[in-house]
Amino acid sequence: MAFLSKSSKNHTRHVVAVGGLTCGLLFSEYLAPLAKKLDEMGYGMVQPLMASSHQGWGCSSVDKDALELLSVVQKLKRSYSCEEFIILGHSTGCQDAVMYARNHKEAEFAPTLKGVILQGPVSDREFFSTFPGAEDKLKICKSMVEQGKGKDIAFRMYEFDLSLIHI
Repeated sequence: MAFLSKSSKNHTRHVVAVGGLTCGLLFSEYLAPLAKKLDEMGYGMVQPLMASSHQGWGCSSVDKDALELLSVVQKLKRSYSCEEFIILGHSTGCQDAVMYARNHKEAEFAPTLKGVILQGPVSDREFFSTFPGAEDKLKICKSMVEQGKGKDIAFRMYEFDLSLIHI
């Protein structure tokens, strides 16, 4: 699923804005003014909601996100005559952008990928390694992989989930 800026249907060029861990629509304050400026420059803005968006984090993969991006841009070409696009990756969205460029840049029935913007690239793995108890959790995960349970969810970082709730 993806949401197009108001005038996106009038453009054949688009910027696909991909958020990071836990992000959804309008993941940053800069997106609304950016969409307006892009419109003036002849670009529409698209914001996909992927399986990894919002609380889906940790239940998907960068490979799956890249496939979902492929589906979005193929739909843009089919339904809105999109000829070319740029991926703007924010945070973990940078990894999605790089994976798309690596695996799907030459995909059939997709518009031409003209560029990738990596805005605030981070490593979530490195960030989570700074949490208390990370070493113990890593041991549990390695044990699960050895037992053939590598696709199972060992635990969620509830302290991180709770920090995302805005009241």
